[in-house]
Amino acid sequence: MSSGELKGRSVSISLCGYRAHVRLIPSARRRAPTILALHGFTGSGADFGPLREALGGKRFGWILPDFMGHGRSESPTVIDPYLLPALLHLVDKCRQLASDPTRIHLLGYSMGGRIALQYLARAGPLPCLLLSASPGLDDPEERHQRRQADRSLIDLRVDTPETFSERWESLPLIFPQTRLAEPLASALRERRRENRLGGLHRALLGSGTGSLPGLWRRLPKLPGCRCFHGEKDPKFARLAESMHRLNPRFSVHKVKDSGHAPHLENPTALAELIDPDSLEDRAT
Repeated sequence: MSSGELKGRSVSISLCGYRAHVRLIPSARRRAPTILALHGFTGSGADFGPLREALGGKRFGWILPDFMGHGRSESPTVIDPYLLPALLHLVDKCRQLASDPTRIHLLGYSMGGRIALQYLARAGPLPCLLLSASPGLDDPEERHQRRQADRSLIDLRVDTPETFSERWESLPLIFPQTRLAEPLASALRERRRENRLGGLHRALLGSGTGSLPGLWRRLPKLPGCRCFHGEKDPKFARLAESMHRLNPRFSVHKVKDSGHAPHLENPTALAELIDPDSLEDRAT
């Protein structure tokens, strides 16, 4: 399996005076749709390399931001660049980088999926693909408990990138990524350990499940999305079905032989479900 290494051009976007890294990969075709892909916690835009290959390589343009504290973006010690207004500003600025901003698909995985939904709730209709994503938590007590759990996930006094990454990779949702074929497994392992713990900690405080406002009550009025989940990920299968019940415009698609990260665990099956031709038809 290829590591899906990505090239392209790097640009910086300023968030509250700090630098967010964005990778731009153009299509080989004029007026091709562009995929704006938002990664998950501890990941980076580079994680979408295998899916890009499975969707035809240069067939589509790609815009791949690294959230603050992740990848090649900075890790400010202040919280503002990690908060929702800054995240929405980043998505807005990334849309403007497309060769044709009217032909954009928003793609979000896990944490990136939550941010994609927050963006749709404010920006209006936009073709959107959600991978293992949730609208968050509406109940104040549940949100409080989740924030407390997120605060203790990383102990900045004693953790190192290695100890935290090992603990994170032992979680049932993440563990299958350690068993992927080489060189992808090693590439993911190395990228995760290059993140800065302080940045990851503040990303949880700013954009964790307990920090972002829940969208369940607003879901019936949101634009439709295509929701994908791995067949080995029952939690996010239930969440996808719940979203569909509240809003039938949210379609549900099960990715075979995959868990929480179908774009990494089975990008070929995910690409077949996405259907590259449908991206051409649905582009705004």
